[in-house]
Amino acid sequence: MAIEFIALLGLEINMVDKINEPQDDLRPGDDIKGEISEELQKLYTVWKRLGQSAGALENDIQWGNTSPDAFSKVQELRAKASLIKAILWIAIQDELHLWDSKDPLALRKGFKIVGSKGPEIPPIFKFLGGFE
Repeated sequence: MAIEFIALLGLEINMVDKINEPQDDLRPGDDIKGEISEELQKLYTVWKRLGQSAGALENDIQWGNTSPDAFSKVQELRAKASLIKAILWIAIQDELHLWDSKDPLALRKGFKIVGSKGPEIPPIFKFLGGFE
């Protein structure tokens, strides 16, 4: 079945027993918009675990400790992680009603969603152009 991955995603979310938390601390200028539900915390965990699995397999490839299909498996894991990340951010914006947010959104420790202006661009880069 072509959409088996999507059908199994709900099961994967329900099987998460230990949630991985974001590592980024709140930063000066962050505007806290809310916290996400446990269901979205589990989706975040599935996304991060897929990325970690892909990274571990890439490391194995570098050291030659893999099967012949390892490269295609990395591509599969990365593509699925990318899709889950997109679904996660859509779900976050739906859950917290953030579709009109002016600032880019970011996820911080404690599963806080913030509007974040991001780091200031150093003046030299502004001078050089193409960075705003």
